[in-house]
Amino acid sequence: MAAPLRQLWPNEATDFTPWLADNIDLLGDALDMTFEEPETEAAVGGFSADLAAVNDQGETVIVENFLNPSDHRHLGQLITYAAGLGAAYAVLVAESFREEHRSALGWLNDISRDGFGFFGVEVAAWRIADSPPAPQLNVVVEPDNWRRAVRAADTGRKATYAKFWAGFLPRLHDVEPRWRGTKTPQLQNWMQFKSAAPGVKYVARVRTSTLTAQAYIDTGDDTTTSELYDWLHEQRHEIEAAFAAELLWNRLEGRRASVINTNYPNDVHVEDRDTWPTLWEWLVPTMARLANAIDPVLDRY
Repeated sequence: MAAPLRQLWPNEATDFTPWLADNIDLLGDALDMTFEEPETEAAVGGFSADLAAVNDQGETVIVENFLNPSDHRHLGQLITYAAGLGAAYAVLVAESFREEHRSALGWLNDISRDGFGFFGVEVAAWRIADSPPAPQLNVVVEPDNWRRAVRAADTGRKATYAKFWAGFLPRLHDVEPRWRGTKTPQLQNWMQFKSAAPGVKYVARVRTSTLTAQAYIDTGDDTTTSELYDWLHEQRHEIEAAFAAELLWNRLEGRRASVINTNYPNDVHVEDRDTWPTLWEWLVPTMARLANAIDPVLDRY
């Protein structure tokens, strides 16, 4: 049975928006997109969009959410924020959509150029017996032929990622036996590996033009995540000395997680398979160095 949305998220700004940012993969699954780290309350002039994220094609996607039936105000805000941020896609999330707003989003899709589109997504919470309510996102408006275009694009994009990771993993396993349990190449633009602490994962991530080795810090709780990141940051001189280079320390504003990054020094074009051996040659030892620098510190936490 359906559960009241306000039972899960009493307040849109302080409860639902942070939840959606932390669970951006659920929205990505609904839209058939893969998102990078989203920004909450993204500035647009004197206003702010609820969420702004970049998909794995390097395109900006903005999200405006509303825990009530759709209305003119939020539809107008969606268009304003999309224009202000130069977004490729704009997503309105609401409890339900009035027919006139479905029609408006459909009309916007009809008149939009290729490579731009509007989505309408209904959010619901369902409970089975006495179980906790489970969130559900359902796409009710999307650009024409979106699914067909995504399937065609994903065939190439996901296959590219899978082959990239298939070449990367054996090389990583030769250097890092502790990660030999991770054997399946992913279809996404990232892969994650265990650390010495459950609240930290090591992530290899290839974006449109960048390659990153990352420590991703998220204990599942705002307070303990912040405490762990702050503690690691206090040990940054020891960590960077062991890593033999400076690292990029980033508390992700508006999100629970924080990251410690190091980036490949040149532009990356993952579609160019001739460059893959060079990328692997950098990424394999860099992932190992990052783990070897941070894990001993985590062992003391």
